[in-house]
Amino acid sequence: PDNVALRALIADLVRQQGRPAEAVDELAPLLDDPATAPALHRLAGELELQAGRVEQAVPRLKHALALMSGDRRTLSALLEAWAAQQQ
Repeated sequence: PDNVALRALIADLVRQQGRPAEAVDELAPLLDDPATAPALHRLAGELELQAGRVEQAVPRLKHALALMSGDRRTLSALLEAWAAQQQ
């Protein structure tokens, strides 16, 4: 359960099967650890967006951006989330 690489691989396989909500749920236990890489928080936020869970995506993406300020991929995902909230 604590193996980051294995969980990330499983999450990617689940995502490739078109199940982004289950993919992010696979990553969720890792996100409570302060040592988790910011890119994993970004990935979780992107998966939340793909799953249509915008409210859950925004805090994950904001956390990633706080740790990787100026990261274009994270900024792009946040803009997508904010646009979805306006609809």
